[in-house]
Amino acid sequence: MNSDRESTSAFRPGERMPTKKWVRETPGAAPGSGGGQGTVLVADADAARRGAYVRALGEMGFMTQSTGSGQEALDMLVKGSRFDAFVLDIDLPDQSGLTILSTMMRKKIVVPVVIASRAAYQHEFEVMSYPKKTFLQLRDPDLVGLAVRQLVPPRKPSSAKIESDLDSEDRARCREIQEMLVVQELPDFPGWDSAALYQPCSVVGGDYLDIFPLPNGRVGIVVADVSGHGFPGAMIMVMVRTAFRLLAPGLGPRDTVIEVNRFVTADIKRRMFVTALYAVLDPETGLVQVVNCGQNPPLLASSSSGNHILPASGLAMGLNGGPLFEREVRVQEIPLEIDDHLVLYTDGVVEAKNATNDDLGEEALLRVAGGVAGGTAQDMVDQIAESIVEHRGTAAQSDDITIVAFKRLAFISSPEMPTLLDQLE
Repeated sequence: MNSDRESTSAFRPGERMPTKKWVRETPGAAPGSGGGQGTVLVADADAARRGAYVRALGEMGFMTQSTGSGQEALDMLVKGSRFDAFVLDIDLPDQSGLTILSTMMRKKIVVPVVIASRAAYQHEFEVMSYPKKTFLQLRDPDLVGLAVRQLVPPRKPSSAKIESDLDSEDRARCREIQEMLVVQELPDFPGWDSAALYQPCSVVGGDYLDIFPLPNGRVGIVVADVSGHGFPGAMIMVMVRTAFRLLAPGLGPRDTVIEVNRFVTADIKRRMFVTALYAVLDPETGLVQVVNCGQNPPLLASSSSGNHILPASGLAMGLNGGPLFEREVRVQEIPLEIDDHLVLYTDGVVEAKNATNDDLGEEALLRVAGGVAGGTAQDMVDQIAESIVEHRGTAAQSDDITIVAFKRLAFISSPEMPTLLDQLE
């Protein structure tokens, strides 16, 4: 249906007056059937803003249903309509967004939510306690669309379909590119232990891992996932790798990511994007600076403070080359102490699915890390890999898997000791 509609049902004295129903479906949409990227419910009392959100989401490949009624939105969620994401304004006329969030929590309806509302609501209990959400103070349609894109995993074509579209020569060339992009050996440097695993879902996987030297003995680490597969995805990976290696030696982590994103956005195809985590490790001090662009957040297994999934931030590369992207870029500093592990990974780890389509999840990842925190970096990688296999059971691997772990063993203080730069050059 293409236009807003009002309820014409009667009401008796003493009953709550029915609110206007502003439900609109993108033509051909049905909850759960989704567009190319899924179905999003939009609840906002302002019709013009609601329409702008719908258009922005449509341009990103999402089907939408929209309503100006908080009660109607809640009814759709509670009565079983399946949505991949929910865009919510707290200020709804008939049912507060805070009540909606509270009811969803009580009924265990956990749909990723983008809350686009006044800043005053950001620290409300219902907002703070909801498990999977993004809060936006700026009600900008493009920013809302990008936030939804970050919360909803991109739907990738099956590996079987991808490979059926490629002849044997194409597959061989894709494999060549993949092997060039994924670092084959990790450097061995004093005071640190490291290990990695790369397991593509097919010959045209979208993950890549790169490690390269930076000035003053530091090292750059990139863990990334490209939304496209085949040659387009491979070419984007080459572009990203080249940009990082070219720009990173002369810039700080934040500026590096901003410039790489500008470079990528100028040439990437519409609806393609790159989630990436860029880390700069100083082996001497143990400080790691992390910039996350829509990638899974790092795991820190600390000997002193326990195991944590570090906060995630940032938009994926290739979606916006200007201020929307730059506003979300944050540099997170992680000081690693002796015996601390830092684990970087792609979504194929926590989103590994079993026969009933359940994800492995971050909680399981934390449990695995806690059980092997006293071991080596290789122990950490092996145990995570084994937990994925056990969780999958009879289900096939559904996405690429990339894991890299670093463990600090000792302080490095002697200038005569070889640095990571020496090992990489």
